[in-house]
Amino acid sequence: MSPAMRTRSFLALAVAALCTTPLHAQSVPSHVLGKPNAMIAEPFSRVYGATEMRDGRVIVSDIRDATLTVADFRTGKSAQIGRNGEGPNEYAVPGIALRTPGDSFYLVDGRNRRFLRLDGNGALAGTVPFERALMMGGIGGGDMAADSMGRLYWATDFVDMNPTTGPKRALKSHVARWSPGNAAKEIVAEVGDHAPELHANKFFPYAERDGWVVAPDGRVGVLSAREYRLRWYENGKLMLEGPPLAYTPIMITSAERAAFRNERAAQGPAGGATITGGGANDATRQEAARRSMLDVYPDNFFPKAMPPFVDGGVRRSPGGDIWVERSRAASDKVRRFDVLTAAGALRATVQLPEDTHMVSLQPGGIYLVRTDADGLQFLGRYTWPGTLR
Repeated sequence: MSPAMRTRSFLALAVAALCTTPLHAQSVPSHVLGKPNAMIAEPFSRVYGATEMRDGRVIVSDIRDATLTVADFRTGKSAQIGRNGEGPNEYAVPGIALRTPGDSFYLVDGRNRRFLRLDGNGALAGTVPFERALMMGGIGGGDMAADSMGRLYWATDFVDMNPTTGPKRALKSHVARWSPGNAAKEIVAEVGDHAPELHANKFFPYAERDGWVVAPDGRVGVLSAREYRLRWYENGKLMLEGPPLAYTPIMITSAERAAFRNERAAQGPAGGATITGGGANDATRQEAARRSMLDVYPDNFFPKAMPPFVDGGVRRSPGGDIWVERSRAASDKVRRFDVLTAAGALRATVQLPEDTHMVSLQPGGIYLVRTDADGLQFLGRYTWPGTLR
């Protein structure tokens, strides 16, 4: 798209945003996802990513078992890709597969400090080591995205490693962009991390951190966790500001504190690190982890209220909508999403089935994981509701 066409597009979105009815006065469609249209029979331990290939099969990364598989929803079966290791076509803990031009994929193998390449058939096709500039930029520590030109995006470290005061939460981090083959990265947007009264801590619960997404042309959308408002940036320049969205904060009680600690205990060590090996239902390990969370996350580490959406809960659909996972009370067992237009206005709401969480939004469907009583995860594909695809 030419610069002139992009400008006209942004103007059209801006007009749409200005003409939008405020959220509290809106009546939008509400969708409830039912049963999956297909499932993978073999369980996973902790699904991190699910990316469709052109033939409909799905590349699945499991960061607890440290495996990479291709799942075929036509047969309900899956098969592992490659193996663990440090050699060619091996991986330590595979990340999310990012679609790039030429019907191929990149994914981060962070512990080995490199990218893996996969071809259109889901076969490993070599590795690309991190340039020094990437190693210093926090890559591999969180969500990543790719645009239609194959450029990769990630948020830089949100922890300041101050040699005097020690590590603490940063008030700002950045969205970096890198083109494979280049030695340097570029900064294309800023991500706020609010609640400064808690930033003396390295990690704290229910962080008020902005979400971000990437459009195919490389624009970066940043959803403010303080204002609940979407902004679009192009090469670091603000291009569009959506309307503020009203919300009622959820207060944090002892129930929310206990729920947070239990979730972190199930996931692994503090700070979002992962555990590899060991049984998913190892009761002794889980109980020890829960007890340790009382020390890691004391009551005074918790803010008074939750932000409007969960950390890492902002996604862009293939059609260009922004899906936002809303915060919820500990007693609420159902995840809900606000679906925003590209201009940042509320378009619809979507409710997931109980005991499921979203893994990805793909052209062929919505991919959710259901966790059973033993902690095993089952990956299902759900039909797009209404016109939200």
